[in-house]
Amino acid sequence: FVVLGFPCNQFLWQEPNDEAAIAVFCSRDRGVTFPMFSKVKVNGPDAHPLYRHLTAARRGLLGTRAVKWNFTKFL
Repeated sequence: FVVLGFPCNQFLWQEPNDEAAIAVFCSRDRGVTFPMFSKVKVNGPDAHPLYRHLTAARRGLLGTRAVKWNFTKFL
């Protein structure tokens, strides 16, 4: 089991920084040791292909396909 982190700025603009700043914050300030990837979009027409696949494979609450919040987990 490996946790993978995909920062996204689509949820109340909580990730406005670039990938380098996010990586520093996650590792230094939060102790994150799992792999962090580039910022992606998880909803809408520009959603990353991984998230299009994940949301199509498993619908959310009330059958929606949108990721609802930036701490959503897929297992």
